[in-house]
Formats: sequence, C-alpha cells, structure tokens
Amino acid sequence: MIDRDALIAAIAANPQEDAPRLAFADWIEEQGDVARAGFIRDQVRLVRMQSGSEEAKALFRRTAETLKANLPAWIQDACDAFGQPANWRPLRSRGAALALHVGHETPAGSVYIPPEGMPAIRFERGFLEAPEIIPHRLGDGHAVRRLLAAEPITRVLFRALKPEFTPDWSVPELQRIRVLGLFGPLTDDSARALFIKSDWSALRRLTMQLTGTEAMAVLCSAPLAKHLDALAVDWNASELAPLARYPLEEQLQEFHLIPSGGPATRDDTTKKLERLNALPFRPTLKKLILAGCQLGDRGLATFARGEVWIRLKSLVLDRNRFGDPGWRDFVRGRRMPELKALSANRNFLTRDGAVRLAQSPLVETLEYLDLRGNRIDGMGAIELARRLVESPLKKLLLAGNPIGEREAATVRKMLSDRVLI
Repeated sequence: MIDRDALIAAIAANPQEDAPRLAFADWIEEQGDVARAGFIRDQVRLVRMQSGSEEAKALFRRTAETLKANLPAWIQDACDAFGQPANWRPLRSRGAALALHVGHETPAGSVYIPPEGMPAIRFERGFLEAPEIIPHRLGDGHAVRRLLAAEPITRVLFRALKPEFTPDWSVPELQRIRVLGLFGPLTDDSARALFIKSDWSALRRLTMQLTGTEAMAVLCSAPLAKHLDALAVDWNASELAPLARYPLEEQLQEFHLIPSGGPATRDDTTKKLERLNALPFRPTLKKLILAGCQLGDRGLATFARGEVWIRLKSLVLDRNRFGDPGWRDFVRGRRMPELKALSANRNFLTRDGAVRLAQSPLVETLEYLDLRGNRIDGMGAIELARRLVESPLKKLLLAGNPIGEREAATVRKMLSDRVLI
C-alpha cells in the first residue's frame, strides 16, 4: 500500500522528475485534498511553459491565489517543527516559485523574521523547497529532521550561523540534500563535523560564506569536495587561498565568487585575481561567475592576461565597472576557445567596445550574449549585429543601451528574433 512517506521519499529521490509529484497529487486528491492536488499540477505545468507568456502569467496568478486561500494550513506542519506560528507575507520571487516570509506577527499586523527558526520558504513545483533556517539553538537536529520528513526538500539554506553552533549533522534525511547554503562563522570543530563527519553523498552545489574559520581548508580535505558540481565562495583573497589545495578532480563544473561588499583596492583585486588564476580546477571549469566583483578596467585586463580557461563555456561579468580599455584586452586574444555564453551587462561599454567584440574571435563560438545596460549606441549595435549574422548566435540582449529606433530596426532586420533591444 502506498503511503505519504513513500511518495515524499520518491519525490526527494528524483527531484527533477514530474511523475512522482503528479502521483502524489493523485493520491492526495483521493484523500479529499482537491485544492493541493490542483496546486501541485498547476505548478508542475507552469515550469514547462514559456516564461512571460500570457498563459504562464494567468496560471501563475492562479497558483498564487490557491496558495493564499489555503495558508496557513499548508505551512502549519513546517512551522510547528520549529515552534513558530504560521503567520506569513508574500515575498517577490523569480520564475514559477512562490516565496513567503514566515514568523511572528507584530501588533501592527506585519510579520518579522524570527531570531531563530524558519524565516522564509518557497513553494516550487507544488512542494516546499529551499527553506531558510536560522538554527541558533537547534543543535539536536530534531526540527530539521521533522521538516525533511514532511516535505521532499533537496535544497536548504542555513543562515546567521554562530561560532558556538554545534549541530548534529548526522540527521539521515540530510543525505538527500543536493544544494546547501551556509552563511555565518563556524568554529574549526564545527566545520570538521560538518564536512568530514557527515554524509553529504547527494550534495552537488555548495555556497559557503563562513567567515573567520578554516572551513575552506577543511572542505578541501573532505570527501565531499570530490563530488561537488558547483561551488560558491566569498570574493576574498583569504578565502581563495585554501582552494589551492582543492582536489584535482574534474567534477567541479561551476565556480561562483560572491562580492564581499565594500570598496576594493587595486592591490586587493590583483591578489584575488592571482589566486583565481592559480586554482587547480581552473583548466576543467565550465562556468565562472564574477558578477559584482568590481574588477574595473585594470582588473579585467589582469584577468584577460591570466591563464587560459580552456574549457570555459559560460562567463558572467555583470556589474564590474569596466569600460572599453579593459574590454579591449579581454576580447583581444582567444583564451576561451569553447565560450558559448557571455554576460557583461550593466558596465560602461560604448561603441568602441561593441566594435572590438565584433572583431574578436569570441563571436565565432558565442551563442548567448548579454550587453544590457551599457552605453553602446546605434552604430555600435549595427557593427556588432553585422558580424553576428552568420555566427552561431541564438540570443543577443541589448536593452538599456542608447540605441535609436532607426538603428534598432536595422539590427532587428539583421538578427530577427535573435535580438532583444
């Protein structure tokens, strides 16, 4: 006989598959919960629809209305696990997911983030996913165990960790977690308990902002490092240094550097880039994200003169405050022969930058190019489009540039639906 626990386990074991979710919808409808069954089916269907279409917008509104009509009942069990009331208010979220703040109600009727517990959750494809947990005094793991038993969660974020936090990471349900975020300082002992003494056999994507610890060095010596697909860490020279000892495996495909905030000096940026170019997994990496790292012209030029990223297929350089001088060095050589996706939006590129890119070897492989929010004029856009007509390009984004309507029409004529201005 099929029961709820078996269905939840099947969804968690196959998070990308629709069939287990739809089987749960059928089962719960048989139990009389027609609203939740319909909500699951609608959210599953929504992610398969064309984003931004009128049909998708209408279905998203319906899922939001269904969720609102059935809260707080649908989050009561999750909130009970952390001993907090099921008060909520909506959060803005991208795509088909629906996000909520949960917590205590103030006298004014608003909801504030609790000092510990579960301040935010998301409903994705019909189920609670990616909860944010502030676990100051939740060391026994009981609340986490109860939450994971009730929902097929495969992503979780632990925020505002404290140095004295000593959790029991042996919770069996953590073995199914595939995406993990850790934010806040931990002691070295806690880091060892987390990465070495715990079973994260399913974990593939890890985000770490564990300031003031040796957590990065501990990670590099843990078995976990050998099967991670994606790693995100602070854009900080001291955090990058231990990664020189990262195991020489080809499993890691994506590396994301998170801006640490505050102004960066030229020497500091140079030191970070030197350590970035010395990473042992650099030759096998396929995606690199450097958004918001304040490289500037000098930093981008230094990056361009660094080692060859021979397997890189996707590079994100958004919001880095560079203009044409650094860009010229970046596009001059063919140091990324397999690059297919390049994003450099919200920088200071002008017509000269667009022309330099048009003349570079990069256009021979690029399929996706995002130059939104720069200073490229109409003539620069036309020169770039002319070079891209016979290229493998599938999408060029130029919105937010000072391109006149006449020049925009010319670019659209050359690239048709491959361009968005």
